[in-house]
Amino acid sequence: MTRPAAINFRGKYLAGLNRRFARVAASALDAHQAAPRNWNEVLSWEEERVVQADWTVACGGKWYQLDRQHSALSLVKRKVIVRTLRDGREQIVYRGVKLKWRGLGQVWNRGNLGRMMATLLRLASFGYSMRRASSPCR
Repeated sequence: MTRPAAINFRGKYLAGLNRRFARVAASALDAHQAAPRNWNEVLSWEEERVVQADWTVACGGKWYQLDRQHSALSLVKRKVIVRTLRDGREQIVYRGVKLKWRGLGQVWNRGNLGRMMATLLRLASFGYSMRRASSPCR
């Protein structure tokens, strides 16, 4: 079949389908909704996580430290949404509010756990405390 013949056939075929299945609208009102402005957030990957006692959240092999300004929300043991946008940016959301956070790097795994424990023990032997004054944990 040639291209002009295919275009002609398609036109006749669609016209037949429209005659057969077309219906008059029940209402003249246009019921379409406006598209959301936040497509990046709508088309994102979301995972629900629980905030730990030290105000950290682990997700996707990474740790996130929540900012101290959110202490009034009492987020410990609460569920938050870790959202990865299409462009790779990340957000942490609690009940529709975007939270401020900072990345802490990768979650420990079996491969680097021994090195990390050795470093922590070496620091502890010099009197270094793991609790920081700036930690929101009380």
